[in-house]
Amino acid sequence: HSIFVILSMNQPFHGDEVVFSESAKAILEKGVPVYDYSQFAPNFQGLWHVPTYSYIMALFILIFGKSVYSFRAVSAVFNLTVIILVYLISCEIFKNNKHREKLSLIVALIYALNPLTIQSSVVLDIDGGLLNFAIYLFLFLFIKKKSWFWLILSLLFVFLSKEQSIFYLFVSLLLFYLITNWKKIGKLVLLFVISGFLFLIIFFSYTSFLGLDFSMPFKHNLFFLRTEGFSVSFLSSLM
Repeated sequence: HSIFVILSMNQPFHGDEVVFSESAKAILEKGVPVYDYSQFAPNFQGLWHVPTYSYIMALFILIFGKSVYSFRAVSAVFNLTVIILVYLISCEIFKNNKHREKLSLIVALIYALNPLTIQSSVVLDIDGGLLNFAIYLFLFLFIKKKSWFWLILSLLFVFLSKEQSIFYLFVSLLLFYLITNWKKIGKLVLLFVISGFLFLIIFFSYTSFLGLDFSMPFKHNLFFLRTEGFSVSFLSSLM
């Protein structure tokens, strides 16, 4: 896994990678993710999503310098930790199996050598790096039945990684409890409500203090929902 990742790191930035890299550099230079996106969009706020990923990337380039390896190392490090989490989660799933460690190692190996995992370890992207780690960390603590403190903290981390992803995580766990134990749905909803409320307070405080647009990530998500909805309707009309 690591060999494939290192050999693929020295690549120029493309698409959203440019946005993330510029946002991280702006944080180092100005303290905020605001930069000149183009001549038509000066002082652009890099808040398409909550900028946690950009701040972590800024920390990496502060420590290791502004090389392509420093930028790409963020996703690589997070994915290495995810491989460990996959192993630990698998151990919990196979805990009643006498071969659980061997089975868990096989699962982790399959995950590590998955081409999509290797790609996610190289690309500057929230989904395959920070978000992936945040969700697996929460699921590990969730399966281990940790205290509410740790569950709220880890779920808040998911919110702060990428706000829109929380919907898919909630629906997945909701379906799980509908099938296995519907009586726990109330606690699940309360867990997400508390974490979501804390997220809104933190993000509102952050944007207010720095004079940024609090609504920008939500407008961006709404735009894509409308775009995807239009695409689905258009494709349906052609079938």
